[in-house]
Amino acid sequence: MVAITEAQATSEQVELTWDNGKTSAFLHVWLRDNCRCSICYHAVAMERILDSSSIPLGIQPKSVAVNNANEALEVVWATEDSHESSYPFEFLELYSGFADDGGETGQKLWGVADMERDLPGLPRVTYESVMADEKGVLAWLEMLNTYGFTIVGGVPHGRKRVEEVGRRISIIRNSFWGESSWDVKDKPDPTSLSLTGGELFPHTDLCFSDSQPGVQFLHCLEFSADKIVGGESTIVDGYFVAEKIRRENPEAFKVLTTQRIAHVFSSKKHHFRFDGPVITLDPLDGSVKEMRFNQALIAPLQAANKELYAALQLFARETRNLENLLHFRLKEGDMLVFNNRRMMHGRSGYDAVNTRRHLEGCYLDFEEFQGRLKKLREAGAAAA
Repeated sequence: MVAITEAQATSEQVELTWDNGKTSAFLHVWLRDNCRCSICYHAVAMERILDSSSIPLGIQPKSVAVNNANEALEVVWATEDSHESSYPFEFLELYSGFADDGGETGQKLWGVADMERDLPGLPRVTYESVMADEKGVLAWLEMLNTYGFTIVGGVPHGRKRVEEVGRRISIIRNSFWGESSWDVKDKPDPTSLSLTGGELFPHTDLCFSDSQPGVQFLHCLEFSADKIVGGESTIVDGYFVAEKIRRENPEAFKVLTTQRIAHVFSSKKHHFRFDGPVITLDPLDGSVKEMRFNQALIAPLQAANKELYAALQLFARETRNLENLLHFRLKEGDMLVFNNRRMMHGRSGYDAVNTRRHLEGCYLDFEEFQGRLKKLREAGAAAA
């Protein structure tokens, strides 16, 4: 943690100098709004009590001082009650604008060659380590955050194991596929191509939903035949593909990030539609934030143009390019876990008559994964 060496109040803000040589500034109204005393903030619920709308925009401090003993900036306000606020250095550092200068996400974007070189055994953890303690969960989620997917090995046979592992992160998300978990296997009356033995091109799940699932789990319960042919799982790093297109074909990248297409799912009982770009960018820094694509579910394009078709075809080709698309075969007891907003998954076709391939799956919302990882990191840092 860095420390404040000097604090100077101006008419609009408090300007701080830090012992790392950097400076930051906080508006007076911001400081008053974020007072952490017990009158203004509930420390247990971690919610603001103070009514932000009651703060005069021109509020001024009566005094500003650096308290090195308490490692805090102390402000007395020029109000009728001379309210006193204390801001720990650590708290102000978080909002200083330089604490995360590196912009590191911990993610490693990869193509097949990268994966074969750096992690030929693929990102793997064991069921035992995930279930044992919080340290094991943290190691697993760090790997999931880094590569976008993991394989949990040694999962005991049985229904609902996928929910058991998912709940090591947080609450399972229900969907129209079923409450909590659902099956992926060949069915005589399929409502999705995933319930056949046919090939599945790389896609994101529930791309027709207003909020795509964040993390997806697929537990291999059965994969057997006299001779297994096909049925391999495939996965591609959508962020890697997006950045490749950004570099090599900026015009196509612009189309994929700005032109809206409709993904639609419709059955006897359900209808879902979402209109949006294939690639969503972070509005602050332009980084890739979310992929949304399933060529089987794209509705007839309205106001279509050749530029859009060309961009969609380029994107599809890149996701299927063997330099980008990883192939592997899940074994019984393996559980594939991946970021559904970054990874695109699929499978090769197989003989559904003579092959028994049964996966059980479930979803989590992405914010549940993000929050769990953040809290585990904080707990690990506090224990260090």
